[in-house]
Amino acid sequence: MKTINWILTCMILYISTAFTSANLNAQKATFGIYEIAKIVEVPNSLINLLKTNNIQFNKNAQSQAIGYLSAEEYAKICMNLSVDNVRFIKSTYTVDNSKKNFEFAIVKYIPAISVSDIQSTNNKGNNVEIYFNLKGARKWADLTKNNIGKIVAFVIDNQIYTIPVIQLEIRSGEAIINGLKDEKTAESISSRLNSAIQK
Repeated sequence: MKTINWILTCMILYISTAFTSANLNAQKATFGIYEIAKIVEVPNSLINLLKTNNIQFNKNAQSQAIGYLSAEEYAKICMNLSVDNVRFIKSTYTVDNSKKNFEFAIVKYIPAISVSDIQSTNNKGNNVEIYFNLKGARKWADLTKNNIGKIVAFVIDNQIYTIPVIQLEIRSGEAIINGLKDEKTAESISSRLNSAIQK
């Protein structure tokens, strides 16, 4: 009898684990393309918090709020953070050989483009191609037109995956998240974004 109970318990745990794993893989992704805030737009409370942690910005108040910090510094700042009009977001990739320091950006609180602006996505190699719906294509054209020479942040699940410099206005209704860790990551992101799109 003990053997049967043990086998049943193991089967239940296996099924439960498989179900949880499937749910994690099927979770819908959150998505936004954000404008980077100018330093002059960042609340003094956040600037002071960053300075307390020895993180400095460019002295030009009109420049974009981008910098570098360790995961520990990021966690410490996020614990003490309470601002309403901007978001403080860390990238997914490291920027140094020690693999300890991450790029971060302070972005405007509301994304310029969200998942509701996407028609579909497709993964190719380490990249995810994004195809916008009509409303999203217009927003993307306006965003790129008004931010030439500036950086925007592609954010998925509250992490920056790419921060491209806008070179020109893009009217094709397409964007790309490139240089992801591997093909599996690109496939997962594309699948999760497609499942989050409301058809």
